[in-house]
Amino acid sequence: MKRSVLMGLAALALVALALLFLGGPKREFTTRSGEAYKLFERGYSQLNAFQFSQADSSLRRAVALDGEFAAAHALLSQLSLRFGDQADSDREAALADSLAARLPNALERAKLQLLLLAYRKPGDQVRDSLLDYVLAEQPTDLMALSAKASVLYQTGKWDDCQRIYEQILAIEPNHAPAYNMLGYLAAGRGDYEQAVTHLRKYAFLAPGLANPHDSLGEVLSWKGDYADAEREFAAALDAQPDFHYSQINLGELYLEQGMIAKGEKILESIRAALAGLPQERELDETLIRMYYTHELYDEALRAMESYQRKYPDAFLCDFYRAIQLAMQDRREEANAAIAGFLAEARRSDAFAFKNYRDQLDNLEHQFRAMLATRDGDHEKAIDEWQLMLDSSLSRPAHERWWFLWRQGESYLAAGRPGPALENAKRILETNPARIRPLLLLARSALELGQAELAGQALAKVQPLLARADAKLPAQQTYRDLIAQLAPTPAD
Repeated sequence: MKRSVLMGLAALALVALALLFLGGPKREFTTRSGEAYKLFERGYSQLNAFQFSQADSSLRRAVALDGEFAAAHALLSQLSLRFGDQADSDREAALADSLAARLPNALERAKLQLLLLAYRKPGDQVRDSLLDYVLAEQPTDLMALSAKASVLYQTGKWDDCQRIYEQILAIEPNHAPAYNMLGYLAAGRGDYEQAVTHLRKYAFLAPGLANPHDSLGEVLSWKGDYADAEREFAAALDAQPDFHYSQINLGELYLEQGMIAKGEKILESIRAALAGLPQERELDETLIRMYYTHELYDEALRAMESYQRKYPDAFLCDFYRAIQLAMQDRREEANAAIAGFLAEARRSDAFAFKNYRDQLDNLEHQFRAMLATRDGDHEKAIDEWQLMLDSSLSRPAHERWWFLWRQGESYLAAGRPGPALENAKRILETNPARIRPLLLLARSALELGQAELAGQALAKVQPLLARADAKLPAQQTYRDLIAQLAPTPAD
């Protein structure tokens, strides 16, 4: 439950948006001011570097010089959406749309409409028709190819998406953002080494930018190379100190390792800068998830209560209320809350999309598994976690580990250490440095009488816990397991 599907798509939209414009000596969009076009190209470059405030400034200077510069207004619409200003985004989009209608060149009009439609209406037939038209007219147009790749990514057509990015690189071998997306596609297939290779090329082609280091740090963290990931996030922040994505990722990296106080300190240090933006909500969701994973249930409850007060209209608000009520053993209220959440979510226009429906199913199964665990019905919990795993087969290993771990805990609680051991091994194949799966492996091995395997797992987890907070419940679990391995006087 790293991020909701909606947030994932929003982040993807920003990534894909950064690929749209390639600049160059030839103007692709109409303006009566050469200086405005230079500012437009600068804004594009800043957007591609995720320097959103600077991009906004450049583009607003561009439209100050030419108020009828449709493409600049279209980009400003997307930036306003990024800043959480829906009203300004709508105004800029309406202005760009009206200005585009006056342009005499049909191809330029189509490209501008693509910019306005591509990330606001996933699966939109008009958008798809425009893409087909532009690519029929200009099969090697990098703007349209990048937008097409983004559509394929959003709809889960990974192989076709990769083919388009490879086509982009055949046209422009130094197209750095293509290597970024190929890196994420490789990680999605579970090929983390290939992902790292692609992202190192991205970093080479885009020196001095924060995002290549951030992307590389993410993949390294997924495969458990925490020290290398920390260095990459630090390099991103050296390049751009206000790069909030890396600040969030660095905080999450510490939380993942059980360094709760250190992770909290980083996340809280940027809260003021993120106030009112989607990233602030993502920050709080990260804290809730990590508290729960590390069995810091009092902290998780407080964080969920705070979340509901701060974000009453957020997608996950009522889901967290249902979880909170269940944790407080207020069963009837919890069931009513989850039923209301699911009914409201199914009325959303987004329910037409499979990814959204899968997310809802996963949230429902997670809730049911949690109730079953609290009831001591571990076989039912196992089944609910399996339903989650079955519906998330297309998701990469680093996003599925949490479901496998929770199911493994249920297997162990049900007196079935064999499947619990296998779940732990599957997780550790991708990331051998996850604390909770290592402890699950040790506990399961001891239940099976495999003391040597348990000792190996505990030897791996010891240096991880040496860095983690002393109050972490996993510390006591580790001490208990070490005591079980210690030879008795009779031995």
